[in-house]
Amino acid sequence: MYYDTNDLNNINILDLAYKLGLQLNRSNKCVCFIHEEKEPSLQFYDKTNTWYCFGCGKGGNVITFVQNFTGCDFKTACQWLHETYNLSFNPTINNKKPIQKVSKKGEDNLYKFYDLEINNWVINNSYLDTQGYQYLTMERGLSIKIINKYKICSLNNLEIFYNLEKHFSIDRLITAGYYKIDKNGEVKPIWWSNGILRKQKSKEQRIKRSRKVY
Repeated sequence: MYYDTNDLNNINILDLAYKLGLQLNRSNKCVCFIHEEKEPSLQFYDKTNTWYCFGCGKGGNVITFVQNFTGCDFKTACQWLHETYNLSFNPTINNKKPIQKVSKKGEDNLYKFYDLEINNWVINNSYLDTQGYQYLTMERGLSIKIINKYKICSLNNLEIFYNLEKHFSIDRLITAGYYKIDKNGEVKPIWWSNGILRKQKSKEQRIKRSRKVY
């Protein structure tokens, strides 16, 4: 038995909140069921079909809402939604084609410019800001556990890029894609104003994973 998570997360989250007995105000907010509070801090977003509590930081999509509200696991939440909204079960896991093996030449090209040490230095000296956190939890439906596990952070601090040259050579930073030489011949950091980066595995681990056939 397989669950169509796309269909489940398209269930109207406001309808779901009412179905579970929550009393929403005109701003689609209510008192959070996860922690004790007097003023409503649990916000439902009809446009993105997501939820987020400004009091405890919990949030996500339709499935994660059912999980948090009932305390059940992912599978039970999916089954409950299917039965409650009378949705048919997906007879197949997915329609994705098997991933083909990456050739040795392709692997060499893939990691030619990758610098694990620089990448992880940037991550260890960065953090995930409020805008990035809300985007990942409310719009993408990621859990705090996943965010912390992969050390996801925001690339919004220009000072981090300027400090790179204190720890790594300019040639190495240019090869890794963090610095560039402009048309005037000046060396400058490449600035990603709204980037999100996560901690990467070593080259050996990534190559081993790329060879796996699904």
